[in-house]
Amino acid sequence: MTRDGEGPGGIFAIGSDWVSLDLETTGLDPEQDRIIEIGAVRWHGGRPGERFAALVDPGCPLPLRIGAITGLSDVELAAKPQIEETVPALLDFLGDLPLVGHNLAFDMAFLRRALADAGSGAPSLAGNLLIDTLLLSRILFPRRPSHALEVFAAELALEVGGEIGLARPHRALDDALVAGYLACRLWREGLAYGPKVLGAAGFWLQPAQEQMPGLAAFAHGLRTGVVGDAAGPAPSAGPGPSAPPAEGVLVPAGPPVKRGAVGPHLTAAFGPDGLFAAAMDGFEVRPEQERMCTEIAGVMTSGGALAVEAGTGVGKSLAYLLPSVAVAEQTGERVVISTHTVTLQDQLVEREFPLLSRALGRPASYAVLKGRSNYLCLRKWDDFFSGSLVADEAERLFGLRVLFWSARTATGDGAELNLYGEEEPLWDMVAGDDRCWGFSCPRARECFISRARETAAKADVVIANHALVCSDLLADGRLLPEYIHLIIDEAHHLEQVATDHFGLVADQDELARLISNAVPARGRPARVFGGSPAVSGGASGSGGAGGAGRAWPEPADALETARLGQGAQAAARRLFSELSEVTRLRRGDEAGTLELRYGAGKAELPAAVVRAGTETAEALRALAKKLGAVAEKAPQAHPGGPEAANLSRDLGIQARDIEALCKAEDTDWVYWLADVGGPLRLHGAPVSVSAILRDRLWSKVKSATLVSATLAVEGSFKHILGRAGLLDSAHGQPRTLLLESPFDFRAQALLCVPSDLPLPGGNEGDSAYCAAVAAFLADLLPAIGGRSLVLFTSHRMLRQIHGLVGSELMGQGLNLLAQGIDGGRTRLLRALRNEEKAVVFGTSTFWEGIDVKGPQLSCLIIARLPFPRPDEPLFAARAERLEREGQSSFGNLSLPQAVLRLKQGFGRLIRSAGDRGAVVVLDGRIVRRAYGRAFIASLPPATKFAGATRAVTRRIRSWLGAAGTDGVAGVGRAAVTWVKVAGKEKPDAN
Repeated sequence: MTRDGEGPGGIFAIGSDWVSLDLETTGLDPEQDRIIEIGAVRWHGGRPGERFAALVDPGCPLPLRIGAITGLSDVELAAKPQIEETVPALLDFLGDLPLVGHNLAFDMAFLRRALADAGSGAPSLAGNLLIDTLLLSRILFPRRPSHALEVFAAELALEVGGEIGLARPHRALDDALVAGYLACRLWREGLAYGPKVLGAAGFWLQPAQEQMPGLAAFAHGLRTGVVGDAAGPAPSAGPGPSAPPAEGVLVPAGPPVKRGAVGPHLTAAFGPDGLFAAAMDGFEVRPEQERMCTEIAGVMTSGGALAVEAGTGVGKSLAYLLPSVAVAEQTGERVVISTHTVTLQDQLVEREFPLLSRALGRPASYAVLKGRSNYLCLRKWDDFFSGSLVADEAERLFGLRVLFWSARTATGDGAELNLYGEEEPLWDMVAGDDRCWGFSCPRARECFISRARETAAKADVVIANHALVCSDLLADGRLLPEYIHLIIDEAHHLEQVATDHFGLVADQDELARLISNAVPARGRPARVFGGSPAVSGGASGSGGAGGAGRAWPEPADALETARLGQGAQAAARRLFSELSEVTRLRRGDEAGTLELRYGAGKAELPAAVVRAGTETAEALRALAKKLGAVAEKAPQAHPGGPEAANLSRDLGIQARDIEALCKAEDTDWVYWLADVGGPLRLHGAPVSVSAILRDRLWSKVKSATLVSATLAVEGSFKHILGRAGLLDSAHGQPRTLLLESPFDFRAQALLCVPSDLPLPGGNEGDSAYCAAVAAFLADLLPAIGGRSLVLFTSHRMLRQIHGLVGSELMGQGLNLLAQGIDGGRTRLLRALRNEEKAVVFGTSTFWEGIDVKGPQLSCLIIARLPFPRPDEPLFAARAERLEREGQSSFGNLSLPQAVLRLKQGFGRLIRSAGDRGAVVVLDGRIVRRAYGRAFIASLPPATKFAGATRAVTRRIRSWLGAAGTDGVAGVGRAAVTWVKVAGKEKPDAN
């Protein structure tokens, strides 16, 4: 396959002959599992030709899950040849042609194992070039949220139609055909990037042609198709920032709006003849939305604080965006809108603001601004990209993704990349950070971070996030443009984000990385020594691309800094070694998470740890002092000067934090050591952030508005306002507004509680309770055909229930997927939305932010009331403080938090006016304990039913399947009433 001058991989061209390949197997382990189906398609000139399809007897029972997703059976496979009989014909079909497949490495591992078992030997496929469409998809479509083959199949069916429109997922020949069409689409996409980017890709892959021949050959083929056989680019030809942002992404283009030109009255904007009715097809008038808009406009005009709970379907985003734009245009007073999740930020930018601009008939002035670490730093990217000779495989794949993404991004926001797994820590190598060179940076004029801030400074409304708002407080207002109105959406997260930002943390890996920025590691020069990992001249910086002129002013400074850095590394290793011994002694033989609280009246850290902490802090301060001195010698002439100064500051901060964490003397703080299976971490956090938020945040704004779908407990906002420091702020008593959802919950939602399940014990792994829950799920889920989300409060309970009932559910044809067992949140959510008979077991990340409309999610099951873990260090410290103050920690902390969490979980079910479903709370404490009324009273007014487990199953089947002409189940109007008996809530199941 190798041709002269082409490197080991040769050239791959989509117009030549090649084969797309897919296998179906009994599992994921090529050493244990077996092939059950093979599909392959030969392609000629970009068109499918001959086919190869074979079912294979695996010689073992077919797992229930595999049978469910493929539609194959043991009986069907038992009549087919075994792999040894199929191999010769397959090899003849493949020949020495390039092989294309989606996640091809997985298929090849199984195929090579089969060849070895058949006696043919792995070298049979050694000459075939391997082209993986999954890798190429992640590189060429870097912004896609999903690269799953079934998602591409739906898109390609619209593009090419024909037989691909009939493709069955998880069948080998169909998937091979889809992979082939996807390869053609990827080829066209690659050509569209043009010679500059393709040339840079060739430079980046050149050192890895033997390790990554498929990628190198594909890139070489693209480049040859665009620019002929030109030579590769120099490192300096790497990517730079894109063209200016497109209209509507940041601050939409258009003439400036005159102050005071607000347009139609706000009170009429959401009416039947208002702005939005004219701009939106099918606009629904919602009085709740209009009232919310009016209240927010009022508080922004007069000043003060407002808390709004807006149920699902109110349309809260537009209800606060319109007054924000109107007040800003009228008064010139900037508004900051803060969200917790990227999902909501994206929704505001991609959907809500364009709709608002359409309704207004002109662009609204807004900008998105995040913290530095969210943006690509072009200087750090140049350093990373010039290190092509020493990049490992993970870095090389990551670099390709950034390369192609950077050619088209308007913002440089890393969230567009949808990073996962091992890519996330690599982002730190190219992301902005506090060690910014400012105006002395060679890429200052192109900087994404500077561009975002400049844009935000000109905008009327800035969309930020809670983390940036808190960081801005710590930076004395240097991160956000000046503002006097603040709207906090997803406000129930504010306390936790503030706690994280105002606290301290010493992370084993982060500390090592910080020191390594000044000390050589893994054979690379330190960042401040030569700037680029490609520099081969060490401290002298005399060799390699990008190294000339970047040496330190004095070689002796470099040597001294290296000595001090190595000392700091050694001290840090001793500190975390001592901490590891603490966790080992405390853990014993137990596995899992360990959080050890210490200080402030709790167990003290051993003297050896405190001593090691002091030594580490002193070593970091010595290194910081040296870096500061180096920076002062040549801050302007030497590019490393500003970075050395910033490193000096960061090391000093880390020294201060480690010393404080090891001494743990502040009684208003809680301290703990965490061992969760990754790097050890020391944590410190204020027990309460209410005073911090009151003094630093609320005092600086004219108006503050808190918004969420879950703020009130039994109609009261006292808990959330107190935790956020708004009850005693300068704004006086906050106004509150509780807006119920416009959805008809009595007709759309059924709330059930089985009456014959045991109550859960104090232990998440309570075996009797888990067995009863598993038995109920085995009865209910097949009866309603899956379409369900089961929410757990711990991974331990999820795994236990999955082990008890998983095989039985899959044996009855359900597509059961469990978080942490069958994939992450994105994979499981996609299955819930798109796959038949799907059942998802999820934990914390599924309790909110999940939006599945329609019958795909018809039943929501809550395994246990979501009370906080009483031994979690921060919660325990807060509970102790309340008890010392004479308040009930259960009534004032544990119960309100659980109620709000349950409301979030309940809110996953009904997401539109057309949704209909059932919520099942398996924890009988909701009706058998007096405090259960707080949960019930805080939930939307659904129809209620309580009874034996089999009666609950029948009731839910009837509810989901017996809808009348008015959309209400035939038994729905005879709603079960819950009556008070002896002062307690008791369900009447008649």
